[in-house]
Amino acid sequence: MERVIGFEIKKVDNMIVREVMKISKEEYDFCLSPIQTRILKYLIKNKEVYQKDVETFFGIRRSTVSGILDTMEKNNLIKRESIEGSRSKKIVLTDEGYNKSLKMKESLIKLEKQIVKDITDEELTAFFMVIDKIKNNLNERENK
Repeated sequence: MERVIGFEIKKVDNMIVREVMKISKEEYDFCLSPIQTRILKYLIKNKEVYQKDVETFFGIRRSTVSGILDTMEKNNLIKRESIEGSRSKKIVLTDEGYNKSLKMKESLIKLEKQIVKDITDEELTAFFMVIDKIKNNLNERENK
């Protein structure tokens, strides 16, 4: 059977998701999804963050982001603060969210090293070039 790029990307994504969930559960006794982990990291790096920023940066639809943020707020990872004179709410990292993010960071660095083990710098450069082209092709299609 011929290999299909979209299917292969999805398989690898599923493998990474399972590994991240396993790490967070086994090593830290809490369960953060990969997108929650990435959002926590984004919140650490960026001071003023609103839902629209998360939607744009991660390329996720509003309803999906809303559900993710609801879960994160319920689990005391973030809180939403009202901004005077605006309907928008600022997304703020809680201390618990910050601490969990730091714990996961070390494990994700190890996972990334495992993922790229035996892959040369040239192969990684080529991989990222191809991934960027795939994303551009899909963005082109989406913007038609």
